[in-house]
Amino acid sequence: AHGKGKAQVRTEGPSQPGPGAPVAARPTSPKHAANMSTDVNRQMFDRLLFVTANLIGRYVSVLTKNGITYKGIFNTASPDKGYGVALKMACRVPPAPIAEAPIPMLVIHPKDFVQLVALDVSLEESLCDHHGRSGGFHPDTDIRGHD
Repeated sequence: AHGKGKAQVRTEGPSQPGPGAPVAARPTSPKHAANMSTDVNRQMFDRLLFVTANLIGRYVSVLTKNGITYKGIFNTASPDKGYGVALKMACRVPPAPIAEAPIPMLVIHPKDFVQLVALDVSLEESLCDHHGRSGGFHPDTDIRGHD
């Protein structure tokens, strides 16, 4: 199903492929297997970058290894060696017993990062058809209403 909501990742597949199901390529040599693995890793990394870029400016929650959850505005990430993030105006969830001011910029390093949750984010809006004019960017001629 498409739409807004919490992202779901499905890791299992059907036990028996049905008619018309794609057939997975099988490596024919160790070198071919390594190239397939590299291609899959590149594709997964590209997907991670796409999702990361679409979270900038959104409210997210981040769980750290010490069990503290912070919520704040997703500012940036470092997905190259692990996954570290920076949140603007971050607050603890639940709030600390003593009122704390929001942290203007909180950096969570990859060694401390456990999970990031972003609710009600639609990645489909990022894939809008600019020529179909269905939301998103519009050229000046569309805004003015004529060519």
